[in-house]
Amino acid sequence: MPARSVQQARRSVRYYEKNSRNVTVLIAGLEMPFLSGPEFVQKVLEINPALPAVLVTNYVGEHIPDDIIPLVRRILPKPFTKAELSDAVEGALARVPS
Repeated sequence: MPARSVQQARRSVRYYEKNSRNVTVLIAGLEMPFLSGPEFVQKVLEINPALPAVLVTNYVGEHIPDDIIPLVRRILPKPFTKAELSDAVEGALARVPS
């Protein structure tokens, strides 16, 4: 399935509301314009709690709010390689309930 990038969290929530059937995994940054990454993840997961989510941090050791950790399937610190991103997505998808 092709990837879709939406640059602002609020737009991303609206995109997901309209296209949730076409989204298989959510990749969100910890820091996003106009809405924090954790707030964005929470809003999307209110719509579909089973959606696998990967949270991307800006640097190794960055503080991640305790309440977001149980909501995401993987946490991926920058910088990362394509292979590491692929592994994070595959790992998140592997934990999808059947």
